[in-house]
Parts: sequence; C-alpha cells; structure tokens
Amino acid sequence: MMIKQCVICLSLLVFGTTAAHA
Repeated sequence: MMIKQCVICLSLLVFGTTAAHA
C-alpha cells in the first residue's frame, strides 16, 4: 500500500516538474 502511494506521489511530482519546465 505504502509503496503504491509512493509511486503515485513520485509520478505526480515528475509530471508536475515536467509541466513546469515545459
């Protein structure tokens, strides 16, 4: 459960960073 949430959090963070740099 925790690992799944971590993956979602990481994905969201990466997506946000990419959008910010884009």
